[in-house]
Formats: sequence, C-alpha cells, structure tokens
Amino acid sequence: MTHTALFSLRRACAGAVLLCLLIAPLSADDDDYLRASEAVRAGEILPMEQVLARLAKQYPGNVLEVELEDDDDDDDNAGGRRWLYEVKLLQPDGQLRKVLIDAKTGEVLHTRVKHRHRHGSH
Repeated sequence: MTHTALFSLRRACAGAVLLCLLIAPLSADDDDYLRASEAVRAGEILPMEQVLARLAKQYPGNVLEVELEDDDDDDDNAGGRRWLYEVKLLQPDGQLRKVLIDAKTGEVLHTRVKHRHRHGSH
C-alpha cells in the first residue's frame, strides 16, 4: 500500500469514528422524539407546544430546557403510565424556575424557584 493510500485510509477511518461519535447522541434524541410523537398520537400527552403556550401565561420567561419523563413510580396512577413535562425557565427577574407538568392534562403539579446567591450575602 502506498503512503498516499495509507493516509487516505487513516483519514477515512478517522472520519468514520467522528461520524459515529456525532450520530450517537442524535439517535438518543431521535428515540425521545419518536417516543413523544407516539404518546401524542395515542392521546397520552398534550403536544409540547400547547403545554408551553399555557405555561407562558402563568410563568413568563425563556424556556431553557424541556424533558419528557415517564413517571413509573406514580402511586396516584395505579397500573397506568404517567407522563410528565419538566420545564426549566429563566424568568424576566432572572430567577431560574423548574416546573413539573402533567403531560396529559397540562396541569402544573409542582414548581420550584432556584434563588440566586449574591456574592457577599449570607
């Protein structure tokens, strides 16, 4: 094998490894997206856009992160699956708010504000 061919082979292998590293996280996100899409189609949850529109009226701010969780440990929903949206918001006053929402009904179940710590205050 010539030096040029060997260099090309190494370059192709490096490219393949890099591509695999980039695709791996995307496929996990794709699984979450597919799972959420199936739950919306089955009527198990409300679409995220609808839930966020409702949430914005009660808790204005910039959405930083949304997670869809399957709450298997829910005692109130015996035998059934309960989906929860967990939304992190940056509110206009600078506070970070975490909101837990029933994904089927859109009801806010719990909210918590993470208070900012200022330098020099105790």
